[in-house]
Amino acid sequence: YRWLGESFMDNVQSVNSKKILIVDDVETNRFVLRNIISDMGNKPILAENGIQALKILEKVIPSLILLDVAMPEMDGYEFCGIIKNKPETRDIPIIFISAFDEPEDIIKGFTLGGEDYITKPFNILEVKARIKAIMRRVGTDKEEKEKAKLGKDPIPISEFWDWWNKER
Repeated sequence: YRWLGESFMDNVQSVNSKKILIVDDVETNRFVLRNIISDMGNKPILAENGIQALKILEKVIPSLILLDVAMPEMDGYEFCGIIKNKPETRDIPIIFISAFDEPEDIIKGFTLGGEDYITKPFNILEVKARIKAIMRRVGTDKEEKEKAKLGKDPIPISEFWDWWNKER
């Protein structure tokens, strides 16, 4: 099953995989998160800081952003505020991943538009579970928006075929 030089399953996985942007100034954290994202069948995109991440967002719109708070040049809160104020990026969910574990830090993340907040050191299984939960929620939100565009639920296939056969 070779197709364009790749295996069939690689192509299937790439169609279903989501791009997830990881923004963290600590290389070890980026690589651990990269491995988690890859193990989940998604495509990680790595950035060392908020400025680099903004440049990436000019070319790629990821399905999710994993964002550190304490970074040089631009912290995660400032980055979040910038992208939540742009129409093309405001709907990208953000999970803050930070060593800042005080309630006011966590509340600030949610107030700025974060979907979730994970404190370091993080548990790999917890990170995977939270990513899956947000991806499910985002998928559900997209389905609801599509239904709203249509004005009603899509017609069941059996009703479509009944209609089709009557019209012919």
